[in-house]
Amino acid sequence: MSKPILQITSAPIGVGQERACYQHAEDNGKVIKIQKRESDKQTRREFRHYRILARRGMRDFEHIRRYYGKVETKLGEGFVVDKITDYDGSVSLTCRSR
Repeated sequence: MSKPILQITSAPIGVGQERACYQHAEDNGKVIKIQKRESDKQTRREFRHYRILARRGMRDFEHIRRYYGKVETKLGEGFVVDKITDYDGSVSLTCRSR
């Protein structure tokens, strides 16, 4: 049995060099990061950091976003993380956009 494909129903809420970030269709508190090209250097680096934290028993995610796993979308495989917002609930600006 194949995994269900999650629908991406909106424009990206953020775009970087390697990935685009989309609002999770089923959970307003999460986003899905999807590769734009073949290069996955940044994604592999983040997965490596999450694995290291998991091995060290990381339980407190107050200062970094929590990783929830991979998901298949029509735009390709993505990974689900917490959405970072400002005090008023709006999507936080990137360091480059300030």
